[in-house]
Amino acid sequence: MKRLRCGAVLSDVLSKLKVKWDCFNDLNINNNTKPACYWYNNLRFDALSAICRLLRHDITINALMIALNCESNVLGKLSEIGYGANVAFELHLINNQPYVKILYAKNYASERRAITRLVRGCTETDEYCPLSKFISAQKAFVPTDIQKECSI
Repeated sequence: MKRLRCGAVLSDVLSKLKVKWDCFNDLNINNNTKPACYWYNNLRFDALSAICRLLRHDITINALMIALNCESNVLGKLSEIGYGANVAFELHLINNQPYVKILYAKNYASERRAITRLVRGCTETDEYCPLSKFISAQKAFVPTDIQKECSI
Protein backbone atom coordinates (compact mmCIF):
# COMPACT_ATOMS: atom_id res chain seq x y z
CA MET A 1 0.00 0.00 0.00
CA LYS A 2 2.90 2.38 0.71
CA ARG A 3 4.04 1.96 -2.88
CA LEU A 4 0.67 3.13 -4.17
CA ARG A 5 0.08 5.94 -1.65
CA CYS A 6 3.26 7.81 -2.40
CA GLY A 7 5.12 5.90 -5.05
CA ALA A 8 4.39 8.37 -7.84
CA VAL A 9 5.60 11.37 -5.83
CA LEU A 10 8.68 9.52 -4.61
CA SER A 11 9.37 8.26 -8.13
CA ASP A 12 9.23 11.81 -9.48
CA VAL A 13 11.68 13.08 -6.84
CA LEU A 14 14.12 10.20 -7.42
CA SER A 15 13.92 10.56 -11.19
CA LYS A 16 14.61 14.29 -11.14
CA LEU A 17 17.57 13.92 -8.77
CA LYS A 18 19.07 11.18 -10.94
CA VAL A 19 18.55 13.00 -14.24
CA LYS A 20 19.95 16.25 -12.81
CA TRP A 21 23.09 14.41 -11.69
CA ASP A 22 23.45 12.52 -14.99
CA CYS A 23 23.17 15.78 -16.95
CA PHE A 24 25.63 17.57 -14.66
CA ASN A 25 28.02 14.65 -14.96
CA ASP A 26 27.81 14.61 -18.76
CA LEU A 27 28.42 18.35 -19.00
CA ASN A 28 31.18 18.79 -16.41
CA ILE A 29 33.01 15.49 -16.43
CA ASN A 30 32.47 14.07 -19.92
CA ASN A 31 32.28 17.53 -21.58
CA ASN A 32 29.19 16.43 -23.47
CA THR A 33 25.62 17.67 -23.39
CA LYS A 34 22.66 15.57 -24.45
CA PRO A 35 19.77 17.56 -25.94
CA ALA A 36 17.50 16.31 -23.15
CA CYS A 37 19.84 17.92 -20.61
CA TYR A 38 19.59 21.54 -21.79
CA TRP A 39 16.65 22.19 -19.48
CA TYR A 40 18.10 20.27 -16.52
CA ASN A 41 21.51 21.97 -16.72
CA ASN A 42 19.86 25.34 -16.04
CA LEU A 43 17.53 23.97 -13.37
CA ARG A 44 18.31 25.30 -9.89
CA PHE A 45 14.96 24.66 -8.22
CA ASP A 46 11.99 22.43 -8.88
CA ALA A 47 8.82 22.34 -6.80
CA LEU A 48 5.86 20.05 -6.42
CA SER A 49 2.66 21.56 -5.13
CA ALA A 50 0.09 19.44 -3.34
CA ILE A 51 -2.65 22.02 -3.19
CA CYS A 52 -5.71 20.98 -5.14
CA ARG A 53 -9.09 19.47 -4.41
CA LEU A 54 -8.05 15.87 -4.87
CA LEU A 55 -4.50 15.94 -3.52
CA ARG A 56 -4.29 17.36 0.00
CA HIS A 57 -1.03 18.85 1.20
CA ASP A 58 -0.98 17.07 4.58
CA ILE A 59 -1.82 13.67 3.10
CA THR A 60 0.92 14.03 0.48
CA ILE A 61 3.59 14.96 3.04
CA ASN A 62 2.46 12.20 5.39
CA ALA A 63 2.57 9.61 2.58
CA LEU A 64 6.03 10.80 1.55
CA MET A 65 7.29 10.47 5.14
CA ILE A 66 5.82 6.96 5.37
CA ALA A 67 7.48 5.99 2.09
CA LEU A 68 10.82 7.35 3.35
CA ASN A 69 10.32 5.40 6.62
CA CYS A 70 10.67 8.46 8.83
CA GLU A 71 7.07 9.40 9.63
CA SER A 72 7.13 9.01 13.42
CA ASN A 73 10.64 10.47 13.79
CA VAL A 74 9.79 13.58 11.78
CA LEU A 75 6.06 14.15 12.28
CA GLY A 76 5.62 12.67 15.76
CA LYS A 77 3.02 10.25 17.06
CA LEU A 78 0.05 12.31 15.85
CA SER A 79 1.51 13.03 12.41
CA GLU A 80 0.66 16.70 12.73
CA ILE A 81 1.42 18.64 9.58
CA GLY A 82 1.00 22.40 9.75
CA TYR A 83 -0.11 24.89 7.15
CA GLY A 84 2.73 25.47 4.69
CA ALA A 85 4.75 22.46 5.83
CA ASN A 86 7.25 21.39 3.19
CA VAL A 87 9.93 18.87 2.27
CA ALA A 88 13.00 19.85 0.25
CA PHE A 89 15.43 17.53 -1.51
CA GLU A 90 18.76 19.22 -2.23
CA LEU A 91 21.37 17.77 -4.56
CA HIS A 92 24.96 18.56 -3.53
CA LEU A 93 28.33 17.89 -5.13
CA ILE A 94 30.85 16.71 -2.51
CA ASN A 95 34.25 15.44 -3.66
CA ASN A 96 32.85 15.10 -7.20
CA GLN A 97 30.10 12.78 -5.97
CA PRO A 98 26.34 13.46 -5.71
CA TYR A 99 24.77 13.66 -2.27
CA VAL A 100 21.22 14.37 -1.16
CA LYS A 101 20.21 16.53 1.78
CA ILE A 102 16.57 16.29 2.87
CA LEU A 103 14.96 19.12 4.82
CA TYR A 104 11.57 19.51 6.49
CA ALA A 105 9.70 22.54 7.82
CA LYS A 106 6.68 21.75 9.99
CA ASN A 107 4.78 24.90 8.94
CA TYR A 108 5.17 28.12 6.96
CA ALA A 109 6.91 29.94 9.85
CA SER A 110 9.35 27.16 10.78
CA GLU A 111 12.92 26.92 9.65
CA ARG A 112 13.79 23.82 7.70
CA ARG A 113 15.72 21.17 9.59
CA ALA A 114 17.79 18.39 8.09
CA ILE A 115 16.07 15.01 8.31
CA THR A 116 18.46 13.11 6.02
CA ARG A 117 19.79 10.87 8.79
CA LEU A 118 16.23 9.73 9.60
CA VAL A 119 15.47 8.51 6.07
CA ARG A 120 15.71 4.84 5.11
CA GLY A 121 19.11 3.99 3.69
CA CYS A 122 20.90 7.04 5.05
CA THR A 123 23.19 6.82 8.07
CA GLU A 124 22.19 8.26 11.40
CA THR A 125 25.18 10.58 11.65
CA ASP A 126 25.47 12.14 8.19
CA GLU A 127 23.70 15.31 7.09
CA TYR A 128 24.16 14.15 3.49
CA CYS A 129 23.36 10.81 1.87
CA PRO A 130 25.06 9.48 -1.26
CA LEU A 131 22.57 9.76 -4.13
CA SER A 132 23.05 6.15 -5.26
CA LYS A 133 22.49 4.85 -1.71
CA PHE A 134 19.38 7.02 -1.30
CA ILE A 135 17.87 5.89 -4.62
CA SER A 136 18.64 2.20 -3.96
CA ALA A 137 17.03 2.32 -0.52
CA GLN A 138 13.82 3.85 -1.88
CA LYS A 139 13.35 1.66 -4.98
CA ALA A 140 11.20 -0.89 -3.16
CA PHE A 141 8.59 1.83 -2.58
CA VAL A 142 8.31 3.00 -6.19
CA PRO A 143 5.73 1.13 -8.27
CA THR A 144 7.06 -0.14 -11.58
CA ASP A 145 3.66 -0.87 -13.14
CA ILE A 146 1.01 1.13 -11.31
CA GLN A 147 -1.88 -0.21 -13.42
CA LYS A 148 -0.93 -3.80 -12.65
CA GLU A 149 -0.41 -3.10 -8.94
CA CYS A 150 -3.75 -1.31 -8.62
CA SER A 151 -5.62 -4.23 -10.15
CA ILE A 152 -4.34 -6.70 -7.58
